[in-house]
Amino acid sequence: MLIKSVEELLKLINKNHHTLFIFNLESLDIFKQLRFEEYIYRYITPNCINTAFLLLNHIHTSCSIIFGLSGNIKDIKDINYCRKNRIELIRRFTGGGTVLIDNNIITSSIIATHSFVPNLNPNNLNNWAFNFYKSTNLFNQYFNILNGDFTYNPLNHHTNGPNRIGQDTNGSDTIGEDRIGTGTVGASTVTEDTVMENIYNLEYKIGGNAQAYNKNSFVYHTSFIWEVSPRIEEILSIPKKIPKYRNNRQHNEFLKSIKNTLNINNKNLFIQLLIQSLSKLYHIILIHYSNTSTSNSINSYNSTNTSNSSDTVTDNFNELNMKELEIKYINDEIINNCINNKLFTNYINFYYIY
Repeated sequence: MLIKSVEELLKLINKNHHTLFIFNLESLDIFKQLRFEEYIYRYITPNCINTAFLLLNHIHTSCSIIFGLSGNIKDIKDINYCRKNRIELIRRFTGGGTVLIDNNIITSSIIATHSFVPNLNPNNLNNWAFNFYKSTNLFNQYFNILNGDFTYNPLNHHTNGPNRIGQDTNGSDTIGEDRIGTGTVGASTVTEDTVMENIYNLEYKIGGNAQAYNKNSFVYHTSFIWEVSPRIEEILSIPKKIPKYRNNRQHNEFLKSIKNTLNINNKNLFIQLLIQSLSKLYHIILIHYSNTSTSNSINSYNSTNTSNSSDTVTDNFNELNMKELEIKYINDEIINNCINNKLFTNYINFYYIY
């Protein structure tokens, strides 16, 4: 069923407490997506009880640089390169670092009222988000969180979760006893610092996170790296403030694909299985974005090409959705009407002029 107005969307949300609303925003422009997220955060959650929203987008048709609240144009190596290649510069409404968004990235944003996650605070939000994704059972034992980043370590056989090498609930570094020690190799002493440097060099970032937090709710942005963008070395400088585990590595040495922590090689399939897994853990309402309002477009949106095995899985997933999930559709008109409010998210206009 197509949602025909903002009022209808708000009515749907307000009458469904204890619900996780999943918006599949495939191919929605990232600037519109950020403004829509801000609309939910600032205008919808104050009137919600025990409600959460997950906004997913695995197809980005343009290249954008997204700054955090305190981001600086100095984070970009060559602004003329951005002008020449028509790369959008956008400042989001959450903290965190500067990220490059293109079709190599899956964006995933959790927005939830505090009643949905009792006793949560900014210090333990990272660990909660890690466990939210981990609970889907899509991620293998190499998935971890370290210094607020989602990471991959190919040697992570022994333990699982934030306290292997990561942050405990108060944000301090923790080091599992099975991962560190001292000893001798020939005439050389293996110091704790040497061991830690070797460990850090095996820890790779697969997802960057940013958050916002107010009296009603929180936002948790994640940019999952599906592939490391070949443009990132040309566009982004190394941040001045970096996590210790980065160990001065360049982007292409430090970043890895999230696929290393999954047994999935298809972005569409990842989104489908993520939704399917969450539907077993929460009461969900699934809202698909379509960029046109006609009923024929919705039918087309649901149809799939069965030319390969992954598409067969897509067919099966759509059948599961139709039978077991409440599904709605939203179009550009509704998105635009929501974001017409003057919000914080903005293009950095001076640098956006070509």
